[in-house]
Amino acid sequence: MPDYTLSEQVSSSPAAAFEYLANHKNLPKYVATMVMVHPVAGDKLRVAADVQGRHEEGEGWFRTDPAAGRIEWGSADNPHYAGSLVIAGGDSSCTVTIKISTDREGEEGEPEEIERALAETTSNIKRLLESP
Repeated sequence: MPDYTLSEQVSSSPAAAFEYLANHKNLPKYVATMVMVHPVAGDKLRVAADVQGRHEEGEGWFRTDPAAGRIEWGSADNPHYAGSLVIAGGDSSCTVTIKISTDREGEEGEPEEIERALAETTSNIKRLLESP
């Protein structure tokens, strides 16, 4: 199962970055393809995304670890898909690293689409966390 990783330097404290990124309500604001998120129960979410011209909906899990500056997620429908976001840094800046593990590598255009979505997501994070 291939992994895709991308990091972005952000002018934000790790605590402020974590507070924003760990709030599931903010996911559609920064995740490139996500268009909807609704809590189901506990760490479960119902999400929707527009991916390569198709609309996909499903349930997944979303877990946060403030002490580690780590957020993890995965799909209830696909055990071969998971991701993590780690925030590390000093007082006024941090590095946000996103890692995606998926079994969808073999589909035509899939690696490029994953890399594009990661780049758009990290760009959105930078823009949102650095805007006044």
